[in-house]
Amino acid sequence: MPLLRWDDVDHPPHTAVEIVQGLELTWRFITDCLMSGSPTDALPEEKISIVQTIWGLLDHDLPHAGELSLLLGAAGLPGVEI
Repeated sequence: MPLLRWDDVDHPPHTAVEIVQGLELTWRFITDCLMSGSPTDALPEEKISIVQTIWGLLDHDLPHAGELSLLLGAAGLPGVEI
């Protein structure tokens, strides 16, 4: 599944299986990027922008996860994990 052609206008809508596969592939990439090396290692120059992008996404999404968890909890359902 190519990473760069996901949102082309001429592509048909993705199936649930394709979306899950895309999310799993993305999370595997993020995990590999963030878990490489040790906490005391300097971050390689080529990974700095990747980590900044990941942090920006998390910084944006975490409050939404909290809001969603609050609403789910009010309905007696378990919250989301990020």
